Amino acid sequence: ALPIFTANGVEYFNTFGGNPVSCAVGLAVLDVIEKENLQDHAAQVGTFLIELLNQQKEKHPVIGDVRGVGLFIGVDLIKDVKNRTPATEEAEYVIQRMKKEYIILSTDGPGRSEE
Repeated sequence: ALPIFTANGVEYFNTFGGNPVSCAVGLAVLDVIEKENLQDHAAQVGTFLIELLNQQKEKHPVIGDVRGVGLFIGVDLIKDVKNRTPATEEAEYVIQRMKKEYIILSTDGPGRSEE
């Protein structure tokens, strides 16, 4: 096992690796992604979303940064521009509020303030 997995007591185990059924499912998913042009669609929607989020950044100083590619987007929430203090409570509020709208987000980063 790799030291990175064993040093902290975590063991990696996978029952699906190499399973013919799992491989067939994976290939079918890749076919749908290609046939339905989902990568390009994600890029277009992501670009549009980043533009909208940057418009919100102009209105709301709590948004410190918006970045990403496709639909993998990060929004950094901060308490103040100068020190860039993480807005942890505000981020948690946004996460919970969006969940009520059936939109799943998560926090990340040192202050759990990146969505």
